[in-house]
Amino acid sequence: MELFTYNIEDFPLKEIVTKWFGKELHLLHEEETYEVFERKTDQKTKWHEIFYNNVRSSDEWKQLYKSFVSYVIKEVRYKGQEIVFQSIPTLRVQFPNNVGVGEWHKDKDYRENDWMPELNYYVPLTDAVGSSTVWIEKIQQTFREHNNSDNMLTSPDNPLFSLDSYYGDCWEWDGMNRMHGNVENQTGKTRVSFDFRVHLMSEHQDKRVNSINTNTPFTIGGYYEVM
Repeated sequence: MELFTYNIEDFPLKEIVTKWFGKELHLLHEEETYEVFERKTDQKTKWHEIFYNNVRSSDEWKQLYKSFVSYVIKEVRYKGQEIVFQSIPTLRVQFPNNVGVGEWHKDKDYRENDWMPELNYYVPLTDAVGSSTVWIEKIQQTFREHNNSDNMLTSPDNPLFSLDSYYGDCWEWDGMNRMHGNVENQTGKTRVSFDFRVHLMSEHQDKRVNSINTNTPFTIGGYYEVM
């Protein structure tokens, strides 16, 4: 797990998404509100629809995102080795008094047991601090129930760590094996971020399962691309 930075002038990711949305990202909650998200609803806002439509159609985004993955992730984190990366990053929107991800989980809860080693990259486009960011367990647990998020924040033996970060930051971490999720956002501002997964091409195997939200096959040419 490591936090690193990138140059936002070279990679103006926030500016592109703000242009698509037509509103300052931390104020999206002023447009409309939603019931507290569950797993099946956390990708169902109008902002998600706008984002994914543009990600699929915008040459500007495709060029910028691939440049980001190439120069910030592949060259620096993987020393230029051939990688496989998530072709369409996942948007997260966490409104005040809400969560951005509808349930606590490990990514492997939705994968086959023999999944290839994979890392997550968390890229906030707004402030993402305290109750408005991702929380993960510090030490991998074999099993832990997360029924009361308030207790997780206040317990003296709290096993969680908040991925506090700002625009221009990126967290590299292991979402496959570490329990993670959100507590209700008490900051009064919307957090917007995206995340994606990367693994080495040398460890890749196409899988006969699909993603839970978009039903996209976990294959090269489906969920993944090679770089």
